[in-house]
Amino acid sequence: PIPLCALPPTTGINAEYMVSSGINAEYMGVHLDLALQDHNNPLVGGKAHVELPVSAIWKLIEGENQLMKTFVIALEKSTLGKLYDVKTVKADITYTAEKALEGIYNIAVDYTLIRGDGSEETATVVLQGKKSLEW
Repeated sequence: PIPLCALPPTTGINAEYMVSSGINAEYMGVHLDLALQDHNNPLVGGKAHVELPVSAIWKLIEGENQLMKTFVIALEKSTLGKLYDVKTVKADITYTAEKALEGIYNIAVDYTLIRGDGSEETATVVLQGKKSLEW
């Protein structure tokens, strides 16, 4: 695998790679901190912190396109309108996947949705593969 820091500067990603602390990158407001247990084998496990500025995505979608503005207005009025109110998503991800190809892995995601009024909603999602895959 190619480390994020190895991407050419033309990608627009401002990435800083430090062996001791992992990867720190920011691109278009998306922030990523990644700490790997073993830099030579990222599947061994690691932790990541991600911050996504969802409100910026909504602004891009709306843009000047009248059709998209109509879509966003309809979205606000629907049940999905709660998603439109999310301004930022922050997630802390911990994983071990050294045996992922065998079907054994563990991924835990603690996330926070930050709404426009400053209120927060938090939850945890855990994905586990416990059985070896038989081919």
